[in-house]
Amino acid sequence: MGQIKIKQISQLKQTLDSITGLLTVVEEYVATDGPMLLSYPAKEMAAVSVHVNGLYTENYHWEKDGEILETLGLDPGSELIFDSEAAGYELVDDDFVKITYEYLSNGNVTYTGAQHGYLESQMVVEIFSTIIASQSGPWNLELSNPVQDDELSYVTVYVNGLKTNGLTEVSGNVLTFAPYAYDLDRTDSIEIHYIQMYGEMI
Repeated sequence: MGQIKIKQISQLKQTLDSITGLLTVVEEYVATDGPMLLSYPAKEMAAVSVHVNGLYTENYHWEKDGEILETLGLDPGSELIFDSEAAGYELVDDDFVKITYEYLSNGNVTYTGAQHGYLESQMVVEIFSTIIASQSGPWNLELSNPVQDDELSYVTVYVNGLKTNGLTEVSGNVLTFAPYAYDLDRTDSIEIHYIQMYGEMI
């Protein structure tokens, strides 16, 4: 079972106007391919997470128009500046930087009420672009948050804007898909709408 490979994301091009609530946006860059810029506004700078080759780091700051940002949120086009001196190493050609942040779509956050013994559940949308997955076998996609109760009906999947029923299993934050009739490559885009597990059981 092949694990999904997320390649360089140069930009995310999705129609978001119809989405109400909090989006989790995942953008990944080849470190030396140019500036690492946010595609959407980040709700809170403090809630942005950065990983280099899968390892969490805090060795960076944000700039825009040549000025260091110290604002609550971040505007589109805010640039991630990696602090190689603090990190103790330079980024090289094969390093991947993943930026995960929350985008408040249409200025609203929508929560469901308490369900199935949990305090509350939050609707989340995650967008994955430039994906590689083979049609030869099942494949996995890892979300930022676990899905409530591992419930398939709490997850809706769109491939290139079209709803699909290829999801076969949910286990925590890992989704398993049946083989598609075609390979997914860097021209395809996957959008996942789901209810995340929120809070502790009561």
